[in-house]
Amino acid sequence: KGKGDGLYTDKYGFIHNGNPDRDLFQKDYTNIIMIGGSTSEGANSTSSNDNTIAAHLEKKLRQGSQKINIINAGKSGYKSFDEFLIIYNLLGKYNFQEIIFLNGFNDFLSLTYSGKEKWNYYQEIINYRQQFSFIFDKKYELKTFYYANRIRSIINNKFLNSAKNVGNDNFLENIFQESIDTYEPNKPDKRYIKNYIYNLRLLKTLCLEFEIKCKFYQQPH
Repeated sequence: KGKGDGLYTDKYGFIHNGNPDRDLFQKDYTNIIMIGGSTSEGANSTSSNDNTIAAHLEKKLRQGSQKINIINAGKSGYKSFDEFLIIYNLLGKYNFQEIIFLNGFNDFLSLTYSGKEKWNYYQEIINYRQQFSFIFDKKYELKTFYYANRIRSIINNKFLNSAKNVGNDNFLENIFQESIDTYEPNKPDKRYIKNYIYNLRLLKTLCLEFEIKCKFYQQPH
């Protein structure tokens, strides 16, 4: 609850679009669920609730007095099968007419840094903390290129505007030596893509069965 720096939820438990006291799921409104991972949620990339993708989309669609709610059901780490489970449960509680899916990134990131083939990521859903620890806590085991890019982006955002004479944009990457890298990610293969497509089919079936308009967008990876 509340307003201020960071992201806050409303009385429904969703990331609100700038008004924590708003009413949702009114009969005279078109209620659109937007779901995905941290990008949809706005985690670590959005300055405030009214700057999430959902908030900006709602502002655009409400131009001309249209009665539209964009409901941010995104959550960091969600993969396509997580979205299936969440939407299935929301259908039993709320009335909404459309869903926007933004996924792909977490599906393939999870598979890249997992040692085993997963079916609908069941093991990772029931043991999320172990998966999170494997991906993010053991930093010395992952490719340093990934962390170099994260550090570079932070410095770009905070400092480079006042230090434009640095020159080489890749200067941070150059200080990392390959000898530090101790972990090679799994190479993607057709099984991973097949599993992702199966999950998309589950979502499509859900949308058809409950007669909900659905839009699918693959997050660039």
